[in-house]
Amino acid sequence: MPTHDVTVDPGKAHRDPGVPARQALDELQDVIDEATHDPWPGDVTPPRAFAQVRGDMLHLRYGGPDISDDAVLACEPIPLASLRR
Repeated sequence: MPTHDVTVDPGKAHRDPGVPARQALDELQDVIDEATHDPWPGDVTPPRAFAQVRGDMLHLRYGGPDISDDAVLACEPIPLASLRR
């Protein structure tokens, strides 16, 4: 089960949908934090963005600091087949 964190192997980034997905979550979080001057999503400290491929689904969430921690905000899983069209 690949889990994407801050360090990413650049040679695999173009093949793994979790890499750009996590980067998009990071960017979204930055834009909202800057616009509102409040941590998002969260109350005190912005949680970390995680993207994980499990089977044939891409799971996106904010939580942490570890992937095993509860999610602060999670998206509906995305079928990988819908990303390859």
